[in-house]
Amino acid sequence: MNPTIRPNPNLFLVFENGKFVERGKDFDLFDYRIGRGSVVFDYDNDGDLDLFVVNQQPRDPDRTLLPARCLLYRNDVANGNWLKVELVGKTADTHGLGSRVEVMVNGKLLSTEIDGGSSHLSQNSTIAHFGLGNATKVESVTVKWIGGKPQTITDVAVNQKIIIEQSEEKVASSENNSLEVSPGFFTDRVFIEYELAEAEPIELRVYDVRGHLIEQLASIRNPVAKGIWQWDVARYLPRGVYVFQLRTENTTVSKRAVKL
Repeated sequence: MNPTIRPNPNLFLVFENGKFVERGKDFDLFDYRIGRGSVVFDYDNDGDLDLFVVNQQPRDPDRTLLPARCLLYRNDVANGNWLKVELVGKTADTHGLGSRVEVMVNGKLLSTEIDGGSSHLSQNSTIAHFGLGNATKVESVTVKWIGGKPQTITDVAVNQKIIIEQSEEKVASSENNSLEVSPGFFTDRVFIEYELAEAEPIELRVYDVRGHLIEQLASIRNPVAKGIWQWDVARYLPRGVYVFQLRTENTTVSKRAVKL
């Protein structure tokens, strides 16, 4: 956990050709401390992303290494256009955790998921940030709410923060079958509630976000019009986003929930 030799730091930038290039020294981010946690956010509200790093104290018998201090790197390099998107959930999490934001710019799709934190014991900003380069307009912004209906707005100006509140409309298939999953953030137990437009055989399934079947929860030949199913979650199930499906012969209704 506490090595005496600190690994070399790395800052990789991706370019239009899809290749990553190490540029740590160019941006004065070549630091020999042991980075343990990090947060990427716009701390000074100037439209670009800054970096805060929490460093770990190493074993240093000879006391020759740099002290383990927290470091804030302010971004004064970026000068392109940008867009911030803040979500306000209603049936979903208040900050939209687990929801996906997709931005269409010059025919190119940019997307990110509101995850709250992606580093060790770290809490990221829940405001989605998109670097837009020289683009002067965003063609569309789509929010795919976890546990809710997607929403899209068009012709969005750049260099601003927009706030999107979740619609309270419920998701249903073309046949009016519906599915609700609660709680949206779960640990050991999930309740799957369904309603059918007409009685027909159903299956309840859960998948990971890559489309791998985790478990077939139920296969019911003669279901009631409204029903609820309890899923006791296996302790080894990894944290992450899971997709719950209600399937009939001709329709599929899906809802997402997050394992904490």
